Amino acid sequence: MTMPHSPGSGMPGTPGNAPAYPGNTPVYPGAVPGNPYGDMQPAPQLAAPPSHGLVVASKCLGVIGIILCAIGLFAGVVSVLASADDSVEWTLAPISFILVVAMFYILGGIMNIIGLVLGKTGRKRAQDPRQAKACMVGIWLNAAPMLVFLVAEILGVIWMMGTSL
Repeated sequence: MTMPHSPGSGMPGTPGNAPAYPGNTPVYPGAVPGNPYGDMQPAPQLAAPPSHGLVVASKCLGVIGIILCAIGLFAGVVSVLASADDSVEWTLAPISFILVVAMFYILGGIMNIIGLVLGKTGRKRAQDPRQAKACMVGIWLNAAPMLVFLVAEILGVIWMMGTSL
């Protein structure tokens, strides 16, 4: 009669976690010399599933940046139109436009930079093309107000150069 696991087979003498003798500690795979399970690596840890929080945060910050940029541009135009009475005020109007728009958009610019970083991070973690597209929407929502602000400031500087001539 043969034993289920002969000593030369490399299998542990007791199956599973049953103790070898009563009172002894259980025998686990890898604890017995010659165990074929002893050299196995632990199971690889999979990355956490991508969360949609980065996409949502990026989009929300983009919308807030667009609103702040629009408010800043509106306040800049109102400050210019309010100073249209006097020639000295009209000469200084480009400076007030640039300063008013910049004051309103400082907070929006910070939010848009954070939104760009979140969108880029979400795009790197995206495992689905639809989620990558959603991240791109968040990135463009954050980049658009920055581009509008840049164009408005460049036009303000050009206007300032034109009035000083």
